[in-house]
Amino acid sequence: DLDGDGRMDLVVTSYEQWPESKQTLRVYQNRLQEAGNWIGFRFRAERDGQSPIGLRVSIRYAGNTSVRDVVTGDSYRSQHADSVHFGLGAVTRVESAEVRWPSGGKVMLHDPAVNRWHPLRTPDEPVARPVR
Repeated sequence: DLDGDGRMDLVVTSYEQWPESKQTLRVYQNRLQEAGNWIGFRFRAERDGQSPIGLRVSIRYAGNTSVRDVVTGDSYRSQHADSVHFGLGAVTRVESAEVRWPSGGKVMLHDPAVNRWHPLRTPDEPVARPVR
């Protein structure tokens, strides 16, 4: 989501050898008007060396649970963002979100707002809290 509007965008690179050697970068901006509801989480480390890699986010909504992990290195010549995005479609309410950090810390959000990004910091305080 390059412009922060909740609609996932796509960046594609290519390396060609024929008929000439060249590398290209293409950015595809999602401009759909009816994109559905969504919720997203962005992560920031408090200290150098901390990373959200391995972090897990679970959301509960309308009797369902969805889970996403922050991963890297699982695809050939591609990269995932260090954020988590859930498409919700017509769902208008998320009951709860649980963020589990690789260090063992946990953050619970009750009734988080939809159609927005929720920035969170690594929990190196006794009680983790969302960033405002």
